[in-house]
Amino acid sequence: MSYDIENANQPSRDELNRPNFRLGLDFVKWGFWLFIFGIVIGFGVLAHYLLGSKYRTGDAFVNNISLWWGSPLLFSSGFIQIGGLGMAVLGFIYLKTARLFPNFHVEEKDKVALSLTLIGLIALFLTGFIGYFIVDAMYPGFYYTPIDEGKNLWLILQGISCLLYVAGLVLGFGNIHDTICDYYKKNKVEPGEKYRR
Repeated sequence: MSYDIENANQPSRDELNRPNFRLGLDFVKWGFWLFIFGIVIGFGVLAHYLLGSKYRTGDAFVNNISLWWGSPLLFSSGFIQIGGLGMAVLGFIYLKTARLFPNFHVEEKDKVALSLTLIGLIALFLTGFIGYFIVDAMYPGFYYTPIDEGKNLWLILQGISCLLYVAGLVLGFGNIHDTICDYYKKNKVEPGEKYRR
């Protein structure tokens, strides 16, 4: 099956220069880069499985292995991968919304949404991956014994990072939601009706 590039429904140069398209492309670009970054740091999890822990595991760790899955680096690498894909999906939704709804305009909160999602995922790497080694230096063996002070500090920092990311996604979807609702109100279309062109 061949694809006709000449007649494809591609965005024009004018569309690509509009802020809502650029923002959508930024979400897609950063999302894919963070997804790839999550895969790369996932090799830290593999190295941990191959080399093992430098600490003996305590009874509390062994009894709760399903929560931890054996590696302290798994949560941050997995969440960064999923978060990157979430950013890319939001970017594609921005691009589609920009094409379908001419009244869709980028607001300051959309730029803040991009910043929050980026900061959240980068902070998750810093707190969950690098932060593990820093907290482990402060509370040796905190993850395996576990030492509650170290474990709680480490988990709270990761939780704050995840909340930043989720806040960015919610903020980003807000303007898209408002644009679609405005379209329905202006055109007196009920959300349950079939889409008409």
